[in-house]
Amino acid sequence: MASLASLLTPVSLKLDQLLLDPNNPRFSELGEELNSIPEARFADEKVQLKTREQMKSSVFDVSELKDTIKVVGFLPMDRIVVRKWRGKPGINDKFVVIEGNRRVCALKWLIDLHENGKETFSEEQLNNFTNLECLLLDDEIAPESATLILPGLRHVSGIKEWGAYQKAKAVYALRQSGLSPQEAAQSLGLSTRAANTAYSCYLALEQMKAHEEFGEHATPRLYSYFEETFKRPDVKDWLDWNKDEGKFKNHEHLAEFY
Repeated sequence: MASLASLLTPVSLKLDQLLLDPNNPRFSELGEELNSIPEARFADEKVQLKTREQMKSSVFDVSELKDTIKVVGFLPMDRIVVRKWRGKPGINDKFVVIEGNRRVCALKWLIDLHENGKETFSEEQLNNFTNLECLLLDDEIAPESATLILPGLRHVSGIKEWGAYQKAKAVYALRQSGLSPQEAAQSLGLSTRAANTAYSCYLALEQMKAHEEFGEHATPRLYSYFEETFKRPDVKDWLDWNKDEGKFKNHEHLAEFY
């Protein structure tokens, strides 16, 4: 049997050529009974609309993904994988998404917002959202299991997630580049509150790094201690956290803490 990689061909497609999969196995996470939609109906407007609404559920975090793409653009580091739609004879310009349904849903959501006047994007942004580099699976010779293996490689095995310190460092870098707290959070798919806490923890660890006596011990592995500190208002107050300066101000207590 040919390897999966050899069955994938790079193709350039328009966003409106892509059909969300209404039989996406992940819909079982919504607690709904899965219905098998006939292939011929995949392109029906109502079927696609219902699929998009299902994917907008908080279970799939598409809203956060949409906000991230809105801020930083669509970065196709992991290409969307598609197969040809076999719905109607003679129609060969539609493709069913195998891997990347969340990303396609987020992109279609952004285009809807633009067309409805709720958002305004530049021509460059619209081009980024609608002209996509994808991978086309030759499903005529690929094993039937390929449509499950490809998403599984990403979602079951999973992409290694950044650690807390790495996320905090990224929030700090984005804030320093001029992004607002909300924009920095959205660009990383975090809530503003979580990003702000990460930012404070990073600053607190940096303060320790600058300490004359204890600075040499300030390593990323201590980050979790600062996370716990910011979860405890009594400890944070004991150390006298100054939000504007991004520092603890009670140096005597701080030395005891270190």
